[in-house]
Order: sequence, then C-alpha cells, then structure tokens
Amino acid sequence: MAAPEIFNIDTQEDYEKFVRFLDEVNAAFQQVSRRVFVDLSPIKELGTSAALTFAATLDIWQRVKNRKLVARGSQTWRPEIRGMLVDIGMFDLPRTYNAPAPDKKKKKASSPTQMLKFCSGRNSDGSLARQLSNSMVEIAGPIDASQFLYAGLTEAMTNVCQHAYPEEDEVPIDIRRWWMTGSYDERAHRMRFVLLDLGVSIPKTLPRSGKWEQIRGLLPQQLVNDDAAMIEAAVEIGRSSIDRAGRGLGLDEVREFVENSHAGKLRILSRRGEVTYEKGIAKPVRRTLTTPFGGTLIEWEVFR
Repeated sequence: MAAPEIFNIDTQEDYEKFVRFLDEVNAAFQQVSRRVFVDLSPIKELGTSAALTFAATLDIWQRVKNRKLVARGSQTWRPEIRGMLVDIGMFDLPRTYNAPAPDKKKKKASSPTQMLKFCSGRNSDGSLARQLSNSMVEIAGPIDASQFLYAGLTEAMTNVCQHAYPEEDEVPIDIRRWWMTGSYDERAHRMRFVLLDLGVSIPKTLPRSGKWEQIRGLLPQQLVNDDAAMIEAAVEIGRSSIDRAGRGLGLDEVREFVENSHAGKLRILSRRGEVTYEKGIAKPVRRTLTTPFGGTLIEWEVFR
C-alpha cells in the first residue's frame, strides 16, 4: 500500500487520506500470515503529528508481532523525507525510549523542518518532558513559557496513565503507553510539540469520569453526543473547577502553554472530535471528523 503524497493532518482532506491509509496498514497487520509492505516513496510533505502517529502504529505492531520491521526501498524516498524519518526515530524501532539532544555536529538537514526523536512511556515521566524541551532549545533557542510546556506535557501523560486505557478493555500492559515528539520549522519559526495515545478516546472516557455530570450540564442536549463539544466541555470544566480532587481528565493545563506564549495554537483530536484553541481568540473552533481518530492527539504549536 502506498502512503499519501501529503502525509499530514492539518487540513480535513489530508487528515482523511492519512487516516484511511493508517486504517489500511492496521488491517493488513491484523492478517496473521500476510507480509506487509508500505511504500513511503510517494510522500512529498511530512507533518509532525502524522509522522508520530505512524511511528506509534509501527511500534505497536512490532510489540504485538514480536518482529522487527525492516525499511525497504528507502533509497527511493525523497532525501528530506528520509532525513526527517531518521530524525524522529522511525529506523530505530524497537528502541530504548529517551529523548537525547540533537548532535550539534550533524549536517543541516535538507528540510527546513527538524524533527526530534520521539520518546514513549507507560507512566507520567517529567524527566522525558524536560528532555524534549531541552532538545527543542538546542535547535530553536529559548521557549516562551517553558514551565507551562512542562506542566502540559506531564499533565497529558498523566491523563493517558489514568484514563486512556481502562482495565476492562484488556489492552496488553506494554501497549498502554503514550508517544511524544517535537519539531521546529526554521522558515516559519514554528515549534510543534505532540503527545499521542492510542487509547479509547476522550469522548468515550468522559462518561466514566467523576466530572461527567458537570460536563453534561455544560452541554445542550443536542451536543451530548458531539465529540468535539465534549472535548471542549472537558477542557472548560477543568478550568472552572475549584475542587481538584478527582479532577476528571484535567485537560485545563494543556491549554496554559499556548495562552502564555507569544503566539500559537492548541489542537486536540479524539475519536470524531477536533478542537482548536488559538492565542488571543476566546472561542475555540470545533470540527467533526468524518473518519474517527483512533486515540487522542494533543498538538501544541507556538511561534518564536
């Protein structure tokens, strides 16, 4: 199967093509006896969130199959795309999860976007959030409101550990994890930080949380089953709640980094919902996704 030319999820059209491609990959891996070949040579544009989601998918299947995947035909890939996939750690699967600082002696990539090697874990690990932040500083310089980035990343990790993989879903322990990376676009002076899980999704988790009655109270009846509206309500209930005990999903802290930066956006995708918060704009933008996203992706985008 061939990857889409625009390997990105920034627009509705690109998102739909990418998720359909990912569904094909997952369906192929589910066939026990089938050998799977994924052609990445068509890729002309590679986005950070799509690259991390694909890497996480391969990571999961290597763990499930207990077999190392082999990169074939990589010489046919565009050099800048191959360089970005090398940087993010696609060729290192399976690997020891850490986020080392980039090699300062490394030649400048042919792509203006520099990827950070992804890291993954099953617990809330503040040291990995700190390492990712430090790696970004190495290639992009100081980060505005870095303490809020640290809080947002660790909060998102905690949410994964507490909510993304309910015990009753019987997901194997080593797959109950999150994945995290970052990138810097030198032309746009744009940093991106992404944290992903492949769990049951925020909208499915909310009815099980201790804040569900409060969240339902924020939603008009016709929006109770609207995934984007549910994500927004989950963020808002965290911001307005005084009682932090049993804090539900605690999504309020993931928004603080963008709000305290010079300029930027926060985007949350989960199941059929997408919510985007932009610095300086009070009301978030909600979008319903035709094809559901399997898990939850949180993306911070800030500008220097």
